Amino acid sequence: MKIWSIKPLLRSTDSYIAAMSTARYLEGKKRVLVVGDAGGRDWEYLKRIGKDIYVLDIASQENIPNVFVQSIETRTPFEDGFFDGAVMNEVLEHLFHDVTALEEIYRVLSDDGVLVVTVPYISNVQDQPEYHVRVHTQKTIRRLLERCGFEVEDHFCRGFCTRLPQFNVVSRSLIYALHKLAEIFTRKTPDEAVDVVNSFLEKIEMFLGKHSVTIRFQKLFASYGGIMKARRVKEKKNFDEVQIANFMR
Repeated sequence: MKIWSIKPLLRSTDSYIAAMSTARYLEGKKRVLVVGDAGGRDWEYLKRIGKDIYVLDIASQENIPNVFVQSIETRTPFEDGFFDGAVMNEVLEHLFHDVTALEEIYRVLSDDGVLVVTVPYISNVQDQPEYHVRVHTQKTIRRLLERCGFEVEDHFCRGFCTRLPQFNVVSRSLIYALHKLAEIFTRKTPDEAVDVVNSFLEKIEMFLGKHSVTIRFQKLFASYGGIMKARRVKEKKNFDEVQIANFMR
């Protein structure tokens, strides 16, 4: 017997926490570029809440129409300042030319444009996959973004709550059961019922991910990584000057 006739889009906390943070960081932004949206989660959710979404990926996605099929590491067909928001969720760790990619994002964003990034942080599992060619820390991702013309305005570390459904069949079943109970007792739609439960877990995740002591706990989980909002700035930080200042002979 199926629990839902149509599976809720964001029933997994992994998807929910990233999607809700992305939507919150893009508040007030209308035309948004989503880079690398395999599975279509960001395209579908942002479209639902009224964003004008363009998707760019290195491969076509059968559930997303009109994908721009190319790498973000080369010049895109968009005009300068065309977007007021951009999303790179779980993308930067796949790119050898990450600076080039971020410079292209900088070009196509408006002066007050916002970039949303999620990225895994280094742990004993995050550098195992062959498709991860960059593994960051909080400091290295900030420096990379600053080098490319962005200032991080908000950030938290995901971990425990993001990983919760993947612990084992018991934890996953418990969360999904809570979703169904919320649907029955509140008489809400499946997606609204998921929101009742997962919004509470998201709040816990943000608390754990914003304090130095609790971040140590977040590091214990395979989902450990950063979720952040970065603002486009007029002047890029000159890291050549940083190097020269520290290594002059």
